[in-house]
Amino acid sequence: MKKSFLILGAFATVLFFAQASQAADNAFEKLGRGAVNIVTCPLEVPKQVLHECKENNPAFAFFPGIIKGAGFAFVRGVSGLWDVVSFPFQQPDNYEPLMKPEMVWEDGGYSIE
Repeated sequence: MKKSFLILGAFATVLFFAQASQAADNAFEKLGRGAVNIVTCPLEVPKQVLHECKENNPAFAFFPGIIKGAGFAFVRGVSGLWDVVSFPFQQPDNYEPLMKPEMVWEDGGYSIE
């Protein structure tokens, strides 16, 4: 069991560093982006909590941040699943991501294509 987690962690780390911060140029980059988004989608929760606490009073921003983060985590996970399932096809055009920012650690306004 420990070996499986070690292999999964190594795989996620390799994908993390191999992933470009721009749209995928080919099917295998789309596959990698999808796998990384599936693995890292839970990170949306702490990201949104921190964002909400910076924008508002932390005493009142914690729970809305959790709700918002859970929603973005769900959307990022579904977007990643779409990328994994549809990686051989150029949908959307030129292997563009469904969700922007492309990765959880990137800053920027959220949009869903």
